[in-house]
Amino acid sequence: MASYLNLPNKIAPYFDKKVVLIGTVIQPPTYYPQKARLILGKLHILVNQQYIPLRGKVLMDVYQHKGASYPLGTKIKVIGRLKRIKGFLNPGRFNYALFWKAKGVWAKLSTSENRLSIMGYKDLSIWSRFLESLRGRIRIFLNKNLSSETKAVYTTLLLGEKQGLSERLRDDFSKSGVSHLLAISGLHLGMVMMLMYATIWFLFSRSECLLLKFNLKKIIVILSLIPTFIYAALTHFSPATSRAFIMLLLLWWVLFSGHGKDSWLLLAAAAWLLLIFYPPMLYNLSFQFSFLALASLIYLAPRLPGAKRIFHFSPKNWYQKIFKWLTFSLYATLAAWLGTLPLVMHYFCRLSLIAPLANIVAIPAIAFFVLPLGLLSIFTLFALPSISDVLINSGAWGLSKLLAFIHFMSNLPKAGLWVISPGWFEIALIYGVIFCVTNLRIKTFRYAFFVILPILMVETAYVPVSHMLSSKLKISFLDVGKGNAMLVQFPHGLDMVINGGSSSNFDIGKRVIAPFLFRQKITSLDYLVLTSSNYSNGLPFLVNQFRPKVFWSNGKITNRGLMDALNKRGISPKALPLYQEINGVTIESPGPQILKFTYGKFSLLLSPDIIPEIKNGFDLRSTVLLAPRFYDHSFIKSVSPKYVILSGHIRPKVLAYYRQYGHKIYSTDRQGMIKVITDGNRLWITPF
Repeated sequence: MASYLNLPNKIAPYFDKKVVLIGTVIQPPTYYPQKARLILGKLHILVNQQYIPLRGKVLMDVYQHKGASYPLGTKIKVIGRLKRIKGFLNPGRFNYALFWKAKGVWAKLSTSENRLSIMGYKDLSIWSRFLESLRGRIRIFLNKNLSSETKAVYTTLLLGEKQGLSERLRDDFSKSGVSHLLAISGLHLGMVMMLMYATIWFLFSRSECLLLKFNLKKIIVILSLIPTFIYAALTHFSPATSRAFIMLLLLWWVLFSGHGKDSWLLLAAAAWLLLIFYPPMLYNLSFQFSFLALASLIYLAPRLPGAKRIFHFSPKNWYQKIFKWLTFSLYATLAAWLGTLPLVMHYFCRLSLIAPLANIVAIPAIAFFVLPLGLLSIFTLFALPSISDVLINSGAWGLSKLLAFIHFMSNLPKAGLWVISPGWFEIALIYGVIFCVTNLRIKTFRYAFFVILPILMVETAYVPVSHMLSSKLKISFLDVGKGNAMLVQFPHGLDMVINGGSSSNFDIGKRVIAPFLFRQKITSLDYLVLTSSNYSNGLPFLVNQFRPKVFWSNGKITNRGLMDALNKRGISPKALPLYQEINGVTIESPGPQILKFTYGKFSLLLSPDIIPEIKNGFDLRSTVLLAPRFYDHSFIKSVSPKYVILSGHIRPKVLAYYRQYGHKIYSTDRQGMIKVITDGNRLWITPF
């Protein structure tokens, strides 16, 4: 496993350097409104006027994208700065670097169209050309017939490409607990195979000769696997798709070989086959959720209350069949929901209470209406285009109704809750509770339940209770890319967040700060502080979700979303106080955008980017300085810090300045989150 995830030696020396790189587009590009994202392989880098081969792949974002296309096999020469893929290094974050490492991508490069040149097009294999041509025709077909939302969902279902899904649409699916329908899995492959099996059987069974001479069922299954494989390849063979296709192969092999059927053996064999070819897939979330959901369905569904009676019930008429199917669907949904719930809470801090109900409607709608019509429209696209148009528009009509239903469900009160993120020990305890509850008829598990549940409750309460009892001041400087954000945990249980980063590419509050707070078991804030209008990006979400009791600012709030959130929650902004004491910690603001925390012998100064005029006679000396992006010698001399914390992307010149004067330096950009803990006398500083 380590050999797959270790950084290739040849690529590391070129990080943070401007390079000339030649590479080939080896995966279908992803196009966004602002950029095109390419994966380059077969790399060569210019060194001493010679191009030498470079192991690994590079993730390249092309900005100022004006509609140029970069099909598979495009050979590109680009000039840019090669960077390590890092992500945000905070507890509770999504491991962005590991996500790309598992795909063999080790570096990233951002450029614009005018800084790259196309050197030619490598001849693709017949198979790759066929898939790309088919994808292109399908995209044109969907663009011609569908509106934006239905087109985005159908592109996901038919091509496995999710970039067209809007943030609102993703959030609707997530809050209603039906996001799994957007991942090509057994449901989708099974529908393709069922359609093909029914079609081929209808054609072949017309011939008595074929019925008498051949075992048509085996032949039709083999023939049905061919279009199923094409569909899986068309949707890029994600881990969930790969698992589903391997399971289909194994299932049919077991049925026809007469060896009997063992669900656990099939599941284990599918996992083993995937991991034997590429072990890092183990870290892929799609792989984890796919196998966990199926394992939960196999184990939990038969053990839910009343399940055996329903599963053994023999319907006598059509409405009893419908009742059994709906009940079976409910049990299957509940089992998969329960089984994946701890991991969903851990990775995404979300809990959908309406997921079972939403899935009862959404699964049959996708499986028996939306997806079949979409697939049939593709099957008839070339031979019967007019019928294809009717089919896709009929499917889009049903899909629009389903999207309206999902949107309605997601907006119900408490439909999708943000929850604290359990750690791995808590996850093990939660699964222990689920395991015991489903086996309460066994005496041993009844006893185990009354042991595990109290341990889980104590473990969950430990962090917030220990924080309330602690006399230490804890300050966490988060890695938020541009700008800064920090969590201040005062002695005896009060929490303050200062600033929300400055990146406008996505919601820092929702994607970075909130997951960290949930990992700390924090569900509400006592104070929210904005020292500079440049650092307000993540605060609207924090106001809406964590409902701070007090909001301080420097008096300049230019973020309309932040003002709307404050008004919605009935929170009145207050100016930064000149002096405030909170549980033994004094907070002073001697000038605009500047704060000083003092606790015993410890002091911390948060300085702005531009050094302001300081109130006369104010003592700036501090143990720790959150440094400005631009240094000022007289200001730094006045502070005389022992430790300097640099937040965000700091210029090498600034970094060199602090090193020159012998300060102990910590950088969120290089080391991730920096945690400072003090009891007023001693000091502990720990990078992530």
